[in-house]
Amino acid sequence: MFTQSSTSVCPNTNNVVYTVPTVSGANSYQWSYTGTGVTFSGSSNSVTANFAANATSGDVQVIAVGTCGNSQPQTVSVTVGAGGLTLLDNIVGPITACQNQTGLSYSITAISGATGYTWSVPEGATITSGSNTNTITITSGINSGNITVTPFNACETGNTKSLTLSLNALPQAAGKINGNTTVCANSLGESYSIANVNGATSYNWSVPTGASIISGAGSNVISVNWGTTSGNISVTPSNACGNGILTDTLITVNPLPTPAGAINGLKSVCTNQTGLTYTIATVNNATGYNWTVPTGATITSGLNTNSITVTMSTSSGNVSVTPINTCGNGISSTSAITVNPIISNTSAITGPTTVCANQTGASYSISPISGATYNWTVPSGASITAGNSTNAITVKFGTVSGDVTVTPSNSCGTGNISTLAISVQSTVSPSVSVSTQYMPVCSGTNSTFTANPVNGGSSPTYSWKINNKPQNGNNTATLTAIVKNNDVVYVTLNSNVACASTASAQGSLNITTTSAVPAKPTSFVTQTSTVIQGQQNVLYAINSVANTNTYAWNYSGTGATFSNTNTVSTSINYDNFATSGTLSITAINACGSSTALTLPITVNSILTTIDNNINSEVVFYQNGYLKVQSINTTSFDFDIIDMYGISVMRGTEISQVNVSELPTAMYIAKVKVNEQVYSVKFIR
Repeated sequence: MFTQSSTSVCPNTNNVVYTVPTVSGANSYQWSYTGTGVTFSGSSNSVTANFAANATSGDVQVIAVGTCGNSQPQTVSVTVGAGGLTLLDNIVGPITACQNQTGLSYSITAISGATGYTWSVPEGATITSGSNTNTITITSGINSGNITVTPFNACETGNTKSLTLSLNALPQAAGKINGNTTVCANSLGESYSIANVNGATSYNWSVPTGASIISGAGSNVISVNWGTTSGNISVTPSNACGNGILTDTLITVNPLPTPAGAINGLKSVCTNQTGLTYTIATVNNATGYNWTVPTGATITSGLNTNSITVTMSTSSGNVSVTPINTCGNGISSTSAITVNPIISNTSAITGPTTVCANQTGASYSISPISGATYNWTVPSGASITAGNSTNAITVKFGTVSGDVTVTPSNSCGTGNISTLAISVQSTVSPSVSVSTQYMPVCSGTNSTFTANPVNGGSSPTYSWKINNKPQNGNNTATLTAIVKNNDVVYVTLNSNVACASTASAQGSLNITTTSAVPAKPTSFVTQTSTVIQGQQNVLYAINSVANTNTYAWNYSGTGATFSNTNTVSTSINYDNFATSGTLSITAINACGSSTALTLPITVNSILTTIDNNINSEVVFYQNGYLKVQSINTTSFDFDIIDMYGISVMRGTEISQVNVSELPTAMYIAKVKVNEQVYSVKFIR
């Protein structure tokens, strides 16, 4: 057993004493070391050992050596402490933090041989866990500084590593909030701001219930849309380390007026009525009232109050009111006003003035009058089937004509009666006949047949048949076709005449035919071939021509007028300016005209016996005057005759006759001077 020994040494340590008790009979002692880097000095029971820098742990052994042999070895284990405590890695942990921040962790990579680590932190910071280990947790103070760590063991202290910690402060307190502290309900875009706060990276705003931040959130300037609730607006500056001290200010939200209540007052009034009162109950938060009235009406008192007096005009419309204050308008209230006219003139009744006996559904009306009721009367036997008391009625008639009348009235008075005379027509019977220009018709050629309606109405339609075979020409009043002897042409009339007893009627025509034109008339049986101008009722006649439907008289001269032109006899009036010509007559049937029978006519002038030269010297016309000259006389008689032989002016004059007012035409003047008669033809 060792009496002196060191079981733990550091490298590079010398003169470490190891001693065992003296062993009897021992001549010497034999020392050894199982590790490396150790040398012993001495051979007695007590030696010194030198541990080199590279010494390793091991066992120190000693054996007592005697003459008779060696003792059993004595052993003591020696641990050689570590050397070269060198930190190679840097401290790991945040290099920035907030003042007084907790839970900040820092560490260094553990190294072999270190039995502990010495840490230092900035002033005011504290190590809350991990002291003397390679990982610590700290709470920062308010000062920045260095964090250091140094490893150590029993043999040595290692190198030191350092990390600079920068501490960030909280933002400073927020300043005064700038902006309107009194706003209107639902106002938009109100701006609020504070001065920039040192250390702040963001700003947390809060607004009252119902308000909303529409822009600038997170900045020092915001825009707010307000609701209806007053309250505080506040802002808290903040950064990564936390919040600064908030500031707030009270915002008063002034409300809009509450909705307007029902308008009280007459809803049906008269044209130009005065003194009409309209009111609403007082509206909360209202400082005034905006009223509107129908076009043309005027507010005579009460403007901007909750009660007005109105004079109406002629137009219906709305009376409305809007409560107001400095913040704007409340919800309006409206009352529809009907302005009833004072009925002065009743419009004419419109509707059919002619109806059929027992007709139904006849409509009558007048222009509507606002707010009016209508008192109608109808003829005896008629009845109102719809619309009574309105401006439009429907009537069922009987058989008696009479008046439809109406008298309108409303709350403003009664109008004049309006009357419409109604003629009730009896039932009529449509009928139709068929005619053609000539009968017999010409065989083998087209003939035109005409429907001749009675009570056909304004736009009748027709359907045609020949011997009951439908023909083209439906809906027209004529039919062109080739027919045969003994055919029957039928037509059906579809009438649209009012009050018809039946809608249709049928007519027919039995057909006979001929195939030749008439023969030439043989001769005149009455004739006058020489006449004078102005001769009247000159007779001409021929004998009848067989197979003839009509005759055609013609005259090639001028100034001849026939009494008729389509029979076997006629008379002619020759006017005062008639000329000679040829008189002709032809016989006509459906197949054509005969050869004409002719007679030359000589028309003698009415002035043929007058010496025109003498007349022109004695009597002449000039510039509206008939003049007489070169005759030694004091007066003359005159007679002026028109072209029809009628005396239009007569009398006695001295030298001239004023004819300027006669119509423009040709005249014959007869002048009697000194028992001599002169005639002259002139044009006025």
